[in-house]
Amino acid sequence: MSTEAEIKEFLKKKDFYEILGVSKTATDEELKKAYRKLALLYHPDKNKNPSANEAFKKVAQAYDCLSNQDKRRTYDQYGTEEPEQHYQHYRQQWGESPAEQIFRAFFQQNGGFDDLFGNEFGGGFGNGFGGFQFVQTGPGMFYYSNGPRRNRGQQQQNHRRQDQDEQEYQNQRRQIQRGTNWVQITCYLIFIYIFFGSSIAQFLNFVFSEKPYHQSIKDSTYRNTLETEILGQQFFARDEYLKKDVLFKKNYEAEIDREFLIELENQCIKSKNEKQRLLHEAKKSWFASTQEKYYHQANQISMASCNQINDYRKSIKNFSQIFKI
Repeated sequence: MSTEAEIKEFLKKKDFYEILGVSKTATDEELKKAYRKLALLYHPDKNKNPSANEAFKKVAQAYDCLSNQDKRRTYDQYGTEEPEQHYQHYRQQWGESPAEQIFRAFFQQNGGFDDLFGNEFGGGFGNGFGGFQFVQTGPGMFYYSNGPRRNRGQQQQNHRRQDQDEQEYQNQRRQIQRGTNWVQITCYLIFIYIFFGSSIAQFLNFVFSEKPYHQSIKDSTYRNTLETEILGQQFFARDEYLKKDVLFKKNYEAEIDREFLIELENQCIKSKNEKQRLLHEAKKSWFASTQEKYYHQANQISMASCNQINDYRKSIKNFSQIFKI
């Protein structure tokens, strides 16, 4: 058993790898072996030195970090288990991990307490240590109680009850998580539907359909040549599109026209901006020849896209309401 002076010297170690006495390339088995040795060495029920409990917690913290791939990766990158910018993330994802909880979980998963205390503590938890035994009050919650060691059948029954409680707890967590995810997805769908102004059926088709119903190039799959009802834009559709009802086709083709108009409007804006830039260059120039050059270039800018949009606005009734432009 370590002396108080040796424990205080051990507590001066800061690096998790140094605390466990392993290399930075240590495997899971090496980490487990190191933790088993140190946890038994410093466990407060075995080591009665005043600083043993602190050392026990330090060993648990190091093992909790390095045995988790995500935490270990972050530790290797930042040199700390929980850098400030990741603190909330770790608390939400893994929660608190008290040393005794880590200790119990470790030995429960690696041989059980019967073998552990029988081999390491001298013939059982009740021999020489006051008859302490672990009792679980809920998932992740434990306390010690005095009393005689229970028989094998009672222990197995308790283990089964603990497993059932843990399973129920995990099921509740998954149900809550699924409920939260569906609420978020529903909010996203409502927002997108309101923002784009498309029918729900059409939007869901865009999201969940394996392939779009149309494309701009004809091939063996998109073999049906069609035109939109309002602007007469040609597109090529799959056979499945022909089976859709009239309302769906009307909304779908209106969306095709709308995409075309948006592209047309973008071209118009680019033309206007370029023409405005050239006119500005002409006005600020001191030389007549340079001014004439810029004016000439400005007049050469094609405004066909702007004119086409204006024609649509004049000829199509309720243009803005239909296309949301």
